[in-house]
Amino acid sequence: MGNEVLTKPSTPQEFIAELGALSETIQASIPWNEENGRVSPEIVALLQERGFFNLLSAKEFGGSDLSPFESLAVFEEFFSIDAVTAWITMIPNVHNKQLQLLPFENAAAICADGVPVLAGQAAPTGTAERVEGGYIVTGHWEYGSGIQNADLVLGGAMITENGVRSLNADGAPQAIMVFMPAAEVQLAGNWDVLGLRASGSFDYEVKDLFVPDAMVVIGNTVPVMKWGGKSALLGMTGWLVHSHSVIDLGLGKRLIDEISVFASTPNRRGRLADSELFRRRYAEAVSAYRSARSWMYSIWEDIERTLDAGEEPTTQQHTDARAALLLLSRANKTNADWIFEEAGGKSLRAGVINRWFRDIKAAGQHNQVSRKFYNDVARDYLGEADGMVWSPNALVKKVVTA
Repeated sequence: MGNEVLTKPSTPQEFIAELGALSETIQASIPWNEENGRVSPEIVALLQERGFFNLLSAKEFGGSDLSPFESLAVFEEFFSIDAVTAWITMIPNVHNKQLQLLPFENAAAICADGVPVLAGQAAPTGTAERVEGGYIVTGHWEYGSGIQNADLVLGGAMITENGVRSLNADGAPQAIMVFMPAAEVQLAGNWDVLGLRASGSFDYEVKDLFVPDAMVVIGNTVPVMKWGGKSALLGMTGWLVHSHSVIDLGLGKRLIDEISVFASTPNRRGRLADSELFRRRYAEAVSAYRSARSWMYSIWEDIERTLDAGEEPTTQQHTDARAALLLLSRANKTNADWIFEEAGGKSLRAGVINRWFRDIKAAGQHNQVSRKFYNDVARDYLGEADGMVWSPNALVKKVVTA
Protein backbone atom coordinates (compact mmCIF):
# COMPACT_ATOMS: atom_id res chain seq x y z
CA MET A 1 0.00 0.00 0.00
CA GLY A 2 2.77 2.43 0.94
CA ASN A 3 4.45 2.01 -2.46
CA GLU A 4 1.38 2.88 -4.53
CA VAL A 5 1.88 5.59 -7.15
CA LEU A 6 -1.07 7.96 -7.34
CA THR A 7 -2.28 8.76 -10.82
CA LYS A 8 -2.33 12.48 -11.51
CA PRO A 9 -5.68 14.00 -12.44
CA SER A 10 -6.00 14.87 -16.11
CA THR A 11 -9.69 15.64 -16.76
CA PRO A 12 -11.74 18.56 -15.39
CA GLN A 13 -13.76 16.20 -13.23
CA GLU A 14 -10.61 14.61 -11.79
CA PHE A 15 -9.04 17.99 -11.01
CA ILE A 16 -12.22 19.17 -9.27
CA ALA A 17 -12.32 15.97 -7.21
CA GLU A 18 -8.66 16.45 -6.32
CA LEU A 19 -9.39 20.00 -5.16
CA GLY A 20 -12.07 18.60 -2.88
CA ALA A 21 -9.49 16.28 -1.35
CA LEU A 22 -6.90 19.07 -0.98
CA SER A 23 -9.25 21.85 0.16
CA GLU A 24 -8.74 21.40 3.90
CA THR A 25 -4.96 21.26 3.50
CA ILE A 26 -4.91 24.38 1.32
CA GLN A 27 -7.09 26.36 3.72
CA ALA A 28 -5.08 25.26 6.75
CA SER A 29 -2.01 26.94 5.24
CA ILE A 30 -3.67 30.35 4.81
CA PRO A 31 -2.56 31.88 8.15
CA TRP A 32 1.08 30.93 7.43
CA ASN A 33 0.78 32.24 3.89
CA GLU A 34 -0.57 35.62 5.01
CA GLU A 35 2.04 36.01 7.72
CA ASN A 36 4.94 35.09 5.42
CA GLY A 37 3.74 36.80 2.26
CA ARG A 38 3.88 33.68 0.12
CA VAL A 39 2.10 30.38 -0.36
CA SER A 40 3.94 27.74 1.65
CA PRO A 41 6.56 25.78 -0.34
CA GLU A 42 4.89 22.55 0.81
CA ILE A 43 1.59 23.55 -0.78
CA VAL A 44 3.33 24.70 -3.96
CA ALA A 45 5.19 21.37 -4.20
CA LEU A 46 1.97 19.44 -3.61
CA LEU A 47 0.13 21.32 -6.35
CA GLN A 48 3.03 20.83 -8.75
CA GLU A 49 3.13 17.13 -7.98
CA ARG A 50 -0.60 16.79 -8.63
CA GLY A 51 -0.38 18.57 -12.00
CA PHE A 52 -2.13 21.86 -11.16
CA PHE A 53 0.71 23.99 -12.52
CA ASN A 54 0.28 22.25 -15.88
CA LEU A 55 -3.50 22.33 -16.27
CA LEU A 56 -3.18 24.35 -19.47
CA SER A 57 0.29 23.25 -20.60
CA ALA A 58 0.68 21.65 -24.01
CA LYS A 59 0.19 17.90 -24.26
CA GLU A 60 3.46 17.75 -26.21
CA PHE A 61 5.25 18.67 -22.98
CA GLY A 62 3.23 16.51 -20.61
CA GLY A 63 0.54 19.04 -19.70
CA SER A 64 -3.19 18.39 -19.39
CA ASP A 65 -3.95 21.05 -22.05
CA LEU A 66 -7.48 21.67 -20.79
CA SER A 67 -9.54 23.80 -23.15
CA PRO A 68 -10.87 27.23 -22.14
CA PHE A 69 -14.36 25.94 -21.37
CA GLU A 70 -13.11 22.78 -19.61
CA SER A 71 -10.88 24.76 -17.27
CA LEU A 72 -13.55 27.29 -16.23
CA ALA A 73 -15.12 25.02 -13.63
CA VAL A 74 -11.74 23.78 -12.34
CA PHE A 75 -10.40 27.25 -11.66
CA GLU A 76 -13.77 28.47 -10.34
CA GLU A 77 -13.61 25.74 -7.72
CA PHE A 78 -9.94 26.48 -6.99
CA PHE A 79 -10.49 30.22 -6.52
CA SER A 80 -13.44 29.53 -4.22
CA ILE A 81 -11.11 27.56 -1.90
CA ASP A 82 -8.37 30.17 -1.60
CA ALA A 83 -7.85 33.08 -3.96
CA VAL A 84 -4.11 33.42 -3.41
CA THR A 85 -3.17 29.76 -3.80
CA ALA A 86 -5.27 29.61 -6.95
CA TRP A 87 -3.76 32.89 -8.20
CA ILE A 88 -0.14 31.74 -7.99
CA THR A 89 -1.16 28.50 -9.71
CA MET A 90 -3.22 30.13 -12.46
CA ILE A 91 -0.49 32.66 -13.33
CA PRO A 92 2.12 30.13 -14.55
CA ASN A 93 -0.65 28.29 -16.40
CA VAL A 94 -1.53 31.33 -18.50
CA HIS A 95 2.15 32.24 -18.89
CA ASN A 96 2.72 28.73 -20.29
CA LYS A 97 0.57 29.87 -23.20
CA GLN A 98 3.20 32.49 -23.97
CA LEU A 99 5.59 29.68 -24.82
CA GLN A 100 3.35 29.21 -27.87
CA LEU A 101 4.47 32.62 -29.10
CA LEU A 102 7.87 31.02 -29.69
CA PRO A 103 8.68 28.63 -32.56
CA PHE A 104 7.82 25.10 -31.43
CA GLU A 105 11.45 23.96 -31.42
CA ASN A 106 12.40 26.82 -29.07
CA ALA A 107 9.55 26.00 -26.69
CA ALA A 108 10.47 22.30 -26.82
CA ALA A 109 14.04 23.11 -25.80
CA ILE A 110 12.78 25.17 -22.85
CA CYS A 111 10.52 22.29 -21.78
CA ALA A 112 13.06 19.52 -22.36
CA ASP A 113 13.25 18.75 -18.62
CA GLY A 114 9.60 19.57 -17.93
CA VAL A 115 7.44 22.66 -18.24
CA PRO A 116 9.03 25.46 -16.20
CA VAL A 117 7.10 27.61 -13.76
CA LEU A 118 6.78 31.08 -15.30
CA ALA A 119 6.06 34.47 -13.76
CA GLY A 120 6.39 38.11 -14.71
CA GLN A 121 4.80 40.33 -17.33
CA ALA A 122 5.38 41.64 -20.82
CA ALA A 123 4.98 45.39 -20.28
CA PRO A 124 7.92 46.86 -22.27
CA THR A 125 9.49 48.84 -19.43
CA GLY A 126 13.00 47.49 -20.04
CA THR A 127 15.58 48.06 -22.76
CA ALA A 128 17.14 45.39 -24.97
CA GLU A 129 20.34 46.28 -26.79
CA ARG A 130 20.76 44.19 -29.94
CA VAL A 131 23.99 42.16 -29.98
CA GLU A 132 25.14 39.12 -31.89
CA GLY A 133 22.95 36.14 -31.02
CA GLY A 134 20.54 37.99 -28.78
CA TYR A 135 20.02 41.02 -26.57
CA ILE A 136 21.52 42.67 -23.49
CA VAL A 137 18.49 43.34 -21.30
CA THR A 138 18.14 45.84 -18.47
CA GLY A 139 14.82 46.61 -16.90
CA HIS A 140 12.48 47.01 -13.95
CA TRP A 141 8.99 45.49 -13.96
CA GLU A 142 6.05 45.44 -11.57
CA TYR A 143 3.65 42.76 -10.31
CA GLY A 144 5.53 39.48 -10.72
CA SER A 145 2.82 37.32 -9.12
CA GLY A 146 4.18 33.99 -7.86
CA ILE A 147 7.71 34.95 -8.88
CA GLN A 148 9.19 33.26 -5.80
CA ASN A 149 8.24 29.90 -7.34
CA ALA A 150 9.41 30.68 -10.88
CA ASP A 151 12.02 28.95 -13.01
CA LEU A 152 11.71 31.50 -15.82
CA VAL A 153 10.67 35.14 -15.61
CA LEU A 154 9.08 37.21 -18.38
CA GLY A 155 9.86 40.81 -19.14
CA GLY A 156 9.05 43.25 -21.93
CA ALA A 157 11.62 45.63 -23.40
CA MET A 158 12.16 48.20 -26.15
CA ILE A 159 14.90 47.28 -28.63
CA THR A 160 17.87 49.60 -28.99
CA GLU A 161 20.82 49.44 -31.35
CA ASN A 162 23.92 51.37 -30.30
CA GLY A 163 21.75 53.00 -27.68
CA VAL A 164 19.16 54.27 -30.17
CA ARG A 165 15.60 52.97 -29.96
CA SER A 166 14.63 50.79 -32.93
CA LEU A 167 11.41 51.55 -34.80
CA ASN A 168 8.94 49.43 -36.76
CA ALA A 169 8.10 50.18 -40.38
CA ASP A 170 5.20 52.33 -39.13
CA GLY A 171 7.53 54.37 -36.92
CA ALA A 172 6.44 52.80 -33.61
CA PRO A 173 9.07 51.57 -31.10
CA GLN A 174 9.99 47.90 -31.55
CA ALA A 175 9.26 45.81 -28.46
CA ILE A 176 10.16 42.26 -27.46
CA MET A 177 9.32 39.85 -24.66
CA VAL A 178 12.15 37.83 -23.12
CA PHE A 179 12.29 34.68 -21.01
CA MET A 180 14.95 35.05 -18.30
CA PRO A 181 16.32 32.53 -15.76
CA ALA A 182 14.78 33.28 -12.37
CA ALA A 183 18.20 33.00 -10.74
CA GLU A 184 19.32 36.09 -12.68
CA VAL A 185 16.39 38.23 -11.55
CA GLN A 186 16.45 40.48 -8.47
CA LEU A 187 13.24 40.80 -6.45
CA ALA A 188 12.32 44.10 -4.83
CA GLY A 189 10.47 42.47 -1.90
CA ASN A 190 7.91 45.27 -1.95
CA TRP A 191 4.55 43.46 -1.98
CA ASP A 192 2.93 45.17 1.04
CA VAL A 193 -0.70 45.42 0.02
CA LEU A 194 -4.36 45.23 1.02
CA GLY A 195 -5.25 41.86 -0.49
CA LEU A 196 -3.74 38.85 -2.24
CA ARG A 197 -0.95 39.31 0.29
CA ALA A 198 0.60 35.88 -0.16
CA SER A 199 0.86 36.11 -3.95
CA GLY A 200 4.36 37.61 -3.72
CA SER A 201 3.66 39.97 -6.62
CA PHE A 202 6.98 41.76 -6.25
CA ASP A 203 8.62 44.21 -8.57
CA TYR A 204 11.72 42.71 -10.18
CA GLU A 205 14.70 43.76 -12.27
CA VAL A 206 17.75 42.67 -14.24
CA LYS A 207 20.83 44.56 -15.36
CA ASP A 208 22.91 43.82 -18.46
CA LEU A 209 21.57 40.26 -18.82
CA PHE A 210 22.28 38.47 -22.10
CA VAL A 211 19.15 36.78 -23.47
CA PRO A 212 19.65 34.58 -26.58
CA ASP A 213 17.38 34.90 -29.61
CA ALA A 214 15.81 31.52 -28.85
CA MET A 215 14.32 33.01 -25.65
CA VAL A 216 12.87 36.10 -27.32
CA VAL A 217 9.42 36.89 -28.76
CA ILE A 218 9.34 39.79 -31.19
CA GLY A 219 6.60 42.20 -30.12
CA ASN A 220 3.24 42.29 -31.82
CA THR A 221 0.23 44.43 -30.92
CA VAL A 222 -1.92 41.30 -31.19
CA PRO A 223 0.34 38.43 -30.04
CA VAL A 224 0.25 35.51 -32.49
CA MET A 225 0.64 31.93 -31.27
CA LYS A 226 2.75 29.85 -33.64
CA TRP A 227 1.44 26.40 -32.71
CA GLY A 228 -1.02 24.66 -30.35
CA GLY A 229 -4.26 23.86 -32.18
CA LYS A 230 -7.40 25.03 -30.37
CA SER A 231 -5.29 26.80 -27.79
CA ALA A 232 -3.60 28.91 -30.45
CA LEU A 233 -6.91 29.72 -32.14
CA LEU A 234 -8.08 31.45 -28.95
CA GLY A 235 -4.94 33.59 -28.98
CA MET A 236 -3.04 35.25 -26.15
CA THR A 237 -5.59 38.02 -25.77
CA GLY A 238 -8.34 35.45 -25.27
CA TRP A 239 -6.30 33.56 -22.71
CA LEU A 240 -5.69 36.76 -20.72
CA VAL A 241 -9.43 37.46 -20.53
CA HIS A 242 -10.06 33.82 -19.65
CA SER A 243 -7.53 33.87 -16.80
CA HIS A 244 -9.25 36.80 -15.11
CA SER A 245 -12.70 35.36 -15.77
CA VAL A 246 -11.90 32.30 -13.68
CA ILE A 247 -10.63 34.50 -10.85
CA ASP A 248 -13.92 36.34 -10.52
CA LEU A 249 -15.98 33.19 -10.93
CA GLY A 250 -14.38 31.65 -7.84
CA LEU A 251 -14.17 34.85 -5.80
CA GLY A 252 -17.84 35.60 -6.34
CA LYS A 253 -18.94 32.06 -5.57
CA ARG A 254 -17.13 31.97 -2.23
CA LEU A 255 -18.28 35.46 -1.25
CA ILE A 256 -21.94 34.51 -1.76
CA ASP A 257 -21.38 31.36 0.31
CA GLU A 258 -19.74 33.31 3.14
CA ILE A 259 -22.51 35.92 3.18
CA SER A 260 -25.03 33.10 3.57
CA VAL A 261 -23.10 31.50 6.45
CA PHE A 262 -22.63 34.83 8.23
CA ALA A 263 -26.26 35.87 7.88
CA SER A 264 -27.59 32.49 9.03
CA THR A 265 -25.43 32.37 12.17
CA PRO A 266 -27.24 33.71 15.27
CA ASN A 267 -25.65 36.57 17.21
CA ARG A 268 -26.82 38.53 20.24
CA ARG A 269 -29.28 40.43 18.05
CA GLY A 270 -30.62 37.33 16.31
CA ARG A 271 -29.99 36.32 12.71
CA LEU A 272 -29.22 38.83 9.99
CA ALA A 273 -31.03 36.48 7.60
CA ASP A 274 -34.30 37.28 9.38
CA SER A 275 -34.13 40.92 8.31
CA GLU A 276 -36.44 41.72 5.40
CA LEU A 277 -34.06 44.43 4.21
CA PHE A 278 -31.11 41.99 4.24
CA ARG A 279 -33.04 39.29 2.38
CA ARG A 280 -33.97 41.76 -0.34
CA ARG A 281 -30.39 42.91 -0.77
CA TYR A 282 -29.06 39.36 -0.55
CA ALA A 283 -31.38 38.26 -3.35
CA GLU A 284 -30.04 41.09 -5.48
CA ALA A 285 -26.45 40.08 -4.73
CA VAL A 286 -27.00 36.43 -5.61
CA SER A 287 -28.93 37.36 -8.75
CA ALA A 288 -26.18 39.73 -9.91
CA TYR A 289 -23.47 37.09 -9.44
CA ARG A 290 -25.44 34.23 -10.97
CA SER A 291 -26.55 36.29 -13.96
CA ALA A 292 -22.98 37.37 -14.79
CA ARG A 293 -21.73 33.82 -14.19
CA SER A 294 -24.38 32.31 -16.44
CA TRP A 295 -23.58 34.73 -19.25
CA MET A 296 -19.88 34.04 -18.89
CA TYR A 297 -20.33 30.26 -19.12
CA SER A 298 -22.61 30.71 -22.13
CA ILE A 299 -20.04 32.85 -23.92
CA TRP A 300 -17.16 30.48 -23.30
CA GLU A 301 -19.27 27.51 -24.38
CA ASP A 302 -19.98 29.36 -27.62
CA ILE A 303 -16.27 30.13 -28.06
CA GLU A 304 -15.47 26.46 -27.44
CA ARG A 305 -17.78 25.45 -30.30
CA THR A 306 -15.95 27.89 -32.56
CA LEU A 307 -12.57 26.45 -31.56
CA ASP A 308 -13.85 22.90 -32.06
CA ALA A 309 -14.78 23.91 -35.62
CA GLY A 310 -11.17 24.92 -36.22
CA GLU A 311 -11.96 28.64 -36.36
CA GLU A 312 -10.76 31.69 -34.46
CA PRO A 313 -13.35 33.41 -32.25
CA THR A 314 -14.86 36.52 -33.79
CA THR A 315 -14.27 40.02 -32.49
CA GLN A 316 -17.86 39.94 -31.21
CA GLN A 317 -17.15 36.79 -29.18
CA HIS A 318 -14.04 38.37 -27.67
CA THR A 319 -16.07 41.50 -26.89
CA ASP A 320 -18.74 39.45 -25.13
CA ALA A 321 -16.09 37.61 -23.08
CA ARG A 322 -14.54 40.92 -22.04
CA ALA A 323 -17.94 42.44 -21.19
CA ALA A 324 -18.94 39.42 -19.08
CA LEU A 325 -15.67 39.69 -17.17
CA LEU A 326 -16.26 43.38 -16.46
CA LEU A 327 -19.84 42.68 -15.38
CA LEU A 328 -18.83 39.88 -13.00
CA SER A 329 -15.93 41.86 -11.53
CA ARG A 330 -18.26 44.80 -10.87
CA ALA A 331 -20.86 42.53 -9.25
CA ASN A 332 -18.23 41.02 -6.95
CA LYS A 333 -16.88 44.40 -5.85
CA THR A 334 -20.39 45.72 -5.21
CA ASN A 335 -21.34 42.61 -3.22
CA ALA A 336 -18.09 42.80 -1.23
CA ASP A 337 -18.75 46.43 -0.31
CA TRP A 338 -22.23 45.56 0.83
CA ILE A 339 -21.34 42.61 3.06
CA PHE A 340 -18.35 44.48 4.53
CA GLU A 341 -20.78 47.17 5.69
CA GLU A 342 -23.44 44.68 6.84
CA ALA A 343 -20.90 42.75 8.93
CA GLY A 344 -20.04 45.86 10.91
CA GLY A 345 -17.20 45.41 13.38
CA LYS A 346 -16.83 41.74 12.44
CA SER A 347 -15.50 42.69 9.01
CA LEU A 348 -12.73 44.82 10.55
CA ARG A 349 -11.14 41.90 12.34
CA ALA A 350 -9.07 39.10 10.84
CA GLY A 351 -11.40 36.45 9.50
CA VAL A 352 -12.97 34.99 6.42
CA ILE A 353 -15.10 38.00 5.41
CA ASN A 354 -12.21 40.39 5.99
CA ARG A 355 -9.87 38.31 3.81
CA TRP A 356 -12.30 37.73 0.96
CA PHE A 357 -13.17 41.43 0.94
CA ARG A 358 -9.48 42.32 0.68
CA ASP A 359 -8.77 39.74 -2.02
CA ILE A 360 -11.75 40.81 -4.15
CA LYS A 361 -10.68 44.45 -3.88
CA ALA A 362 -7.09 43.60 -4.84
CA ALA A 363 -8.14 41.44 -7.80
CA GLY A 364 -10.47 44.22 -8.91
CA GLN A 365 -7.52 46.61 -9.30
CA HIS A 366 -5.96 44.58 -12.12
CA ASN A 367 -5.65 46.29 -15.48
CA GLN A 368 -7.58 43.48 -17.21
CA VAL A 369 -10.77 44.42 -15.32
CA SER A 370 -10.39 48.17 -15.74
CA ARG A 371 -13.56 50.06 -16.64
CA LYS A 372 -11.63 51.64 -19.53
CA PHE A 373 -12.48 48.53 -21.57
CA TYR A 374 -16.14 49.52 -21.62
CA ASN A 375 -15.28 52.16 -24.22
CA ASP A 376 -14.19 49.56 -26.76
CA VAL A 377 -16.94 47.13 -25.73
CA ALA A 378 -19.43 49.89 -26.53
CA ARG A 379 -17.71 50.58 -29.84
CA ASP A 380 -18.30 46.99 -30.92
CA TYR A 381 -21.88 46.88 -29.62
CA LEU A 382 -22.60 50.09 -31.52
CA GLY A 383 -21.45 48.44 -34.75
CA GLU A 384 -18.36 50.62 -35.05
CA ALA A 385 -15.66 47.94 -34.79
CA ASP A 386 -15.49 46.73 -38.40
CA GLY A 387 -11.98 45.61 -39.29
CA MET A 388 -10.91 45.65 -35.63
CA VAL A 389 -9.62 42.94 -33.30
CA TRP A 390 -8.83 42.78 -29.61
CA SER A 391 -5.27 43.26 -28.42
CA PRO A 392 -4.56 42.60 -24.72
CA ASN A 393 -5.41 46.22 -23.90
CA ALA A 394 -7.76 47.61 -26.56
CA LEU A 395 -9.58 47.16 -29.84
CA VAL A 396 -7.11 47.82 -32.66
CA LYS A 397 -7.17 47.82 -36.44
CA LYS A 398 -6.62 44.36 -37.86
CA VAL A 399 -3.33 44.16 -39.76
CA VAL A 400 -3.62 42.01 -42.86
CA THR A 401 -0.34 40.37 -43.82
CA ALA A 402 0.47 39.12 -47.29
